[in-house]
Amino acid sequence: MALVPSNSYYLYGNPTGADIIGRSFRYFRQNFRQIIQLLIAPAVWACLASLALQLVVSGGIDYKSVFEWWKVGVVAFALLVALLAKWILITRQLVVVRLSLGFADDQNDALHYMMTYKWHILALLVFGILFVSILVTGLIVLTALLAYVGTPVFVLPILLSGACISFGLLSFATISGFIIFSVIACEGGTLSAVINRGISLCFNQSIESLRFGSLIFLVMTATSYAFSLPMVALSIFDVMRQGITSDTYQMPLYVMLVGQVWESFINMLTWTVMVVAFGFFYFELCRQTEGLDIMHKLHLLQSAKAGTAGLTKSASESLFAQQFGKDFDKNIGGHSSSELAKELGQDTGGGDSSGI
Repeated sequence: MALVPSNSYYLYGNPTGADIIGRSFRYFRQNFRQIIQLLIAPAVWACLASLALQLVVSGGIDYKSVFEWWKVGVVAFALLVALLAKWILITRQLVVVRLSLGFADDQNDALHYMMTYKWHILALLVFGILFVSILVTGLIVLTALLAYVGTPVFVLPILLSGACISFGLLSFATISGFIIFSVIACEGGTLSAVINRGISLCFNQSIESLRFGSLIFLVMTATSYAFSLPMVALSIFDVMRQGITSDTYQMPLYVMLVGQVWESFINMLTWTVMVVAFGFFYFELCRQTEGLDIMHKLHLLQSAKAGTAGLTKSASESLFAQQFGKDFDKNIGGHSSSELAKELGQDTGGGDSSGI
């Protein structure tokens, strides 16, 4: 059974971050089987790549030996497979976002739409990897320079300042990245347009974005730790069973395999909930500041009229994307919000974003 569009994705009023996160958990629970069927294939490939990396790295690599260089090839191939699997996994998670917000007719429609933006997603993944690499490299270089020429009195404050700045940049980039993915799933556009759109949304609503980002990361971290307890218990049991000191203890292969499979499965679940939650958060930002819910319902009405003329909702998707980038008052054709709400049979729910 495939995923179907959500008919209850609106949270009227001023929902809090907890309301949005709870809504994402409920959607995931209600569509658990369909989401697993959609995501299981790339998750398995990511798990296999992680297992290969863990097995090779745990055994060590002797770079002086020619016979050990095959391990370097295995590591490179595993990293490539992991990147490709993550690419497919994020693309399919955005399919869930698009369906959860009602922007697609069905799962095939959402998949077809997201495949048109697959290169956008890959580019954002590469940008993210490069950005983190640059931050880490910068901190390492700064630490080395301070250790070599710095005065001990100033080393610690400068390192702390650099770490705080890096953490702030990484936090903003992470939250903006999730919102950019939601923009791709719902609006589309060129790569530069979706990046600018996501960054501007995050920057203009920086307090709400930071508050929601902190909350969702805390919730997902606590959830991941809770689900990791069985593996912690298994590791402790194995150590106690063998009765070996930590200096000579080596994790058995079966514990490594079970742990990696379990970790991959939990990551698939938690990251999917997080992506969906950021999709709901993006929708609430746009709804409360730009009237996206009214514009989307107008688009659905236009799509229904187009359907009577032999067109589908996907065929009129570009019309909605063009309208969304224009002035809201111009889009609604001079009608007031109350008139549109009366026509659509819904209340607008207010325009203050302070409740997020």
